[in-house]
Amino acid sequence: MNRIVRVCAEKPDSFKKIAITKAIIVVYFNDKKNYAYGAGLKYQGGGTWGDYHIIGLKNKLNSRWTFNVGNFQPFDGFHDEISVTASRFSTFNINEAIKYFESDDEQSMYKCYSKFNRDVWDEQIRNNCNKYEFKALGFNKNEQTDIDEDSDYYSSKLCIINELTGYKKQNGYLWYYENLCCNNILKQFQENDSISKISKMIPGNIDFHN
Repeated sequence: MNRIVRVCAEKPDSFKKIAITKAIIVVYFNDKKNYAYGAGLKYQGGGTWGDYHIIGLKNKLNSRWTFNVGNFQPFDGFHDEISVTASRFSTFNINEAIKYFESDDEQSMYKCYSKFNRDVWDEQIRNNCNKYEFKALGFNKNEQTDIDEDSDYYSSKLCIINELTGYKKQNGYLWYYENLCCNNILKQFQENDSISKISKMIPGNIDFHN
């Protein structure tokens, strides 16, 4: 498994075990390490978040990566959209991409991305809520079937702080970095400032750096 993960989250002062996800970048690499497939999310204001898919190709001559970002999260079956995003890559194989985007095994991109992109009904979120968090998310007196859809955080994307192991706190946010990839890929990304370039392609105010 080769992957790079970035998460930015905000923890309101009264929240203890959960946080509001502000941005995510998850990138997985194929076995040949010449293609990358990923998912991105950013808070876009007004209580809305945008989901995106990411396609990358490594140049054989200089090992520099080129990325495109397309609208729609990749787990909704928008195969045509994925092909459009990768249209500038002549060697792109949609069948290989689908294997990465549609796998739901425990180490898959979907599982990794979903872990930081939970909603108020997620069982793990509810298991980690204190009384204030239940109320803020819209639940009535800890009743998990009675919820106010107009509550402040009802539509939020959420994550569990214990799953942000080793996060750094800066400028009021929690920043999580995961580099489960070979040294060559990490070096290529750092030299080409790839994470920052991908981040700037995704609309929203939060930006990641390598």
